[in-house]
Amino acid sequence: MATLIESEAIARRRDELLVVKLRELAEFDPHITQREFCRRIHVPQSQIYQRFGGWNELRKLAGLPPRTGGTRKPRYEVGWLVEKFRETRTLYGDDLTMRDFQRHTGISPTAIRNHFGSWSALRKSQGLSELPKAKAHYTDEELMADLHRVAWTLRRFPKSAELARLSKFSLSLYARRFGNFDVLRALYGRYADALCRREIVENLQRANERSAGQ
Repeated sequence: MATLIESEAIARRRDELLVVKLRELAEFDPHITQREFCRRIHVPQSQIYQRFGGWNELRKLAGLPPRTGGTRKPRYEVGWLVEKFRETRTLYGDDLTMRDFQRHTGISPTAIRNHFGSWSALRKSQGLSELPKAKAHYTDEELMADLHRVAWTLRRFPKSAELARLSKFSLSLYARRFGNFDVLRALYGRYADALCRREIVENLQRANERSAGQ
């Protein structure tokens, strides 16, 4: 009997961890699919049905809206595409890329090309210039330093929407470099600790130098 109770407790804890992990991944990708979720955390899709009854049930537990099939027609209306562009622009800013747009909305580049000719043409139709060529490579230090600037401004670790709005870099760049938000938060914690220790050492050195000069 005790073994059965322990097994149920372990299963419940595992379910709770799946809910937490979905929330974390949805910070970067609100439209994440069941297939992509299971691929990232290395669990079979059948487990979602067995433990929760379905993908939408798990999304509901994570505080996310259900995924519906809906109709395909709105995806091919110019006004609807422009509306989605404007919504996403409020999160990512004027440097919104096609990749960020696709990641956030699930709309394929083909739909953009079919209606506007290109991503640049859609941007121009909304009063935005072509994106400048991106720097070939940003170091981890540059990314963490800007994240630290944002965290210092907020006096806490930022939410994904806040980071997208306040950082010089896109959320997709942080995701590609560091992984999900949980990983990024942990790495930033170590970065901030190291930065704090370095500042303490430097302050002590300056204090010693002043004392020696007196």
